[in-house]
Amino acid sequence: MNQSLQHTHLGQSTVESSLTFLCLIRHGYFENERLRTKQPSSSWTSCTMAGVVALADQLCTASANGNLPTVLFLLQNGADVNVRNVHHRTPLQVVMLGKPTVVEALLAAGADPNLGDRVLGLTVTHDSAREGFDDTLRVLLAHGADANVVDERGDLPLHSAAKSGRVQAVRVLLPATADPRQVNRDNESAEESAVLRGWHQTAAVIRDHVALPSMEH
Repeated sequence: MNQSLQHTHLGQSTVESSLTFLCLIRHGYFENERLRTKQPSSSWTSCTMAGVVALADQLCTASANGNLPTVLFLLQNGADVNVRNVHHRTPLQVVMLGKPTVVEALLAAGADPNLGDRVLGLTVTHDSAREGFDDTLRVLLAHGADANVVDERGDLPLHSAAKSGRVQAVRVLLPATADPRQVNRDNESAEESAVLRGWHQTAAVIRDHVALPSMEH
């Protein structure tokens, strides 16, 4: 047995086991004649893919838990930042929204902030707007998130913030929204969505922003 293998501590955790397996592949500990001729067996291919999938699931779990050290560790060791887990969601789509540092780490590694979910087409920007995570919204917008992407209901992230009465989120989103008067499939603008749900201060912020261009002229 290779001496390096004797000092490898397998099984300490699922993360470490997955990473150890991939590192062994990377450094050629399991090379054989079949691999050198680039004809891996089906069992080898299945084993390799299982390791990759496990790594992807670990990254999603770490993201959902807001665990920045583990997220960074996994990314540095080859985890695909845009791979989908068993629930068909990427690490950014399941990230703990109240952890902007984790969000920023995923985005810096190339995570796509404009992917919609399979149910309603909601992006992480919609989710952050709805829940009022202003700092996360700022990070998303700074890394290419599109505030003009609509979900299956025709809602902008601005609608999501307005429907929940998230005044600060609305203030963050307004400068990035091409047309704050844009209506959704219920023919509601974000301002109207806020009014209908009793969020009058939120509606006033949108109304004042929309009025600014005409006042300047």
